[in-house]
Amino acid sequence: MSNLITASLIAVVGMLLLFAAMAVLYGMMYLMTALIKDGGGTEANEPEGELDAQSLRHRAAVIAVALARARAELSPIGWPEPEEAVRPWRQYHRNRALNMHGRARTAR
Repeated sequence: MSNLITASLIAVVGMLLLFAAMAVLYGMMYLMTALIKDGGGTEANEPEGELDAQSLRHRAAVIAVALARARAELSPIGWPEPEEAVRPWRQYHRNRALNMHGRARTAR
């Protein structure tokens, strides 16, 4: 019976320490957000009508880079483009790999 009491006591102390650490972490995050001011947000607060040509070009360049990066992340590297036909040797090895995995699952 003493093992059960000891295990319960360890669990309670561990949970108290966990919640105390979470409260300290939450407090630190709250203090960081309250004390640190974002100085780079002045451009985003401007109304759209007051933007000059250079800032518009800068925003267009940022958007173009973001779209190019998103497109590059979506396209897998090393795979043929959809227009290219899959070569027979590549299709053979893909089918072979798929069939080997299928056999391994059914053999158990």
